[in-house]
Formats: sequence, structure tokens, C-alpha cells
Amino acid sequence: MKTLHRKAALLATSGALLTTALLGVGAPAAASPVTPFLDCTTTSGGSFPSYHGQGTCTGSGRWLLRVSCSFGFTYDSPPTLNFNNTQTVRYGACNWGVNSVQVIPLAG
Repeated sequence: MKTLHRKAALLATSGALLTTALLGVGAPAAASPVTPFLDCTTTSGGSFPSYHGQGTCTGSGRWLLRVSCSFGFTYDSPPTLNFNNTQTVRYGACNWGVNSVQVIPLAG
């Protein structure tokens, strides 16, 4: 009788392992997408009444430039796509100067 219980337990364990293997239960998760690599610098420039922000990025990935003007608006540039190269974007139309310039990485 004990042999019968062992065989049943062995069959149940084998069935569970086979189900796990077939369904992928417990399998490692799929690899996440590759993270873009960008090395960026920002600056601002211009003179009254036309100040702007500028960003330069080297590497691969999508990004945009966000320019926050003194006393007013915030501008986002159209998306830029780098593919193992360097690109510079100058954007914004700030009358009284620039508070900040940021590079915003974009997914995909």
C-alpha cells in the first residue's frame, strides 16, 4: 500500500513539473527593453528680447528640451531622436530670460 502512495505522489509531482514546464509558470521574466543611453548638457543664451535654451545629447534615445522662461511660459521642443550621434536643439522664445533648461528622456 505504501508503494502505491509513493507512486501516486511521484506521478503528481511529475505532472506538476510537466505543467510548470509547458505553461512557463515560474519561468524567468522576459528581458526588459534596452534603456536609451544619452549623455546631455544644457545651457541658455540670447539677449533681450530673445532668450532660448539649448541642449546637446550624445548617444542613442529619444528626448525633448524643456525651457522654462523667466516671468512666463514653459516650452517643450518637438521630440528628437539620436542614433549613436550628437544632436543640438535650441528652443524657446523667452523675452526676459531663462529660468531653467532640462533634457527630458522619452520612452521608445
